Amino acid sequence: MKLIFTLIILCAPLCIPLAAQETNLHAAGTIQLNGGLGFANPVYGGTAGVDVRAGKAVFSVDLDASRIEKTVGGQGYRVTARQTARVYLRPQFFVQAGAIEQHYAVKQFSKSSVQPLVGFGFASIDGKQIWQFNYRHDINSENKQRIFEGTVTLYLARHLFVRGAIGLDHFRSGRVSQGGAASSVGFGFHF
Repeated sequence: MKLIFTLIILCAPLCIPLAAQETNLHAAGTIQLNGGLGFANPVYGGTAGVDVRAGKAVFSVDLDASRIEKTVGGQGYRVTARQTARVYLRPQFFVQAGAIEQHYAVKQFSKSSVQPLVGFGFASIDGKQIWQFNYRHDINSENKQRIFEGTVTLYLARHLFVRGAIGLDHFRSGRVSQGGAASSVGFGFHF
């Protein structure tokens, strides 16, 4: 949990001098469905964040919170902090890198993980569609998750947006390798 706040604090100095460029705040409600990952379905939550654009670079910080129920472990919560930097190499093509810290706690246990990410993506000419493809690798929990994810964000009229994601997950549970998939959709506002 301390790393979540550290990431946000480290990102703040980057965002403050860039705020005069183009800043986009967003907040959304989310629904997530999981297959083979040990979570009861559906998972309801919310997300909020800021994107700061400066020339060809976009810096993003997001914070997600959700109520969860593990099939083994009971009910609890999950908090995720995500920080990414995207650089446009061409007007519609970008590469990105960043990190995610995730923490969840249920009645019987809690887990935390740090997941660096790398990826690429495409944006429409008008910027109303953004397609991202990322790879994340858990570096500090016993599960050693490896996640391939695809995300699409559509900016609609009147400051509305919708974001959909699907992820393929491979992880260890004890000595057994397991896989699963998760999908989520969020609907919210951006300013």
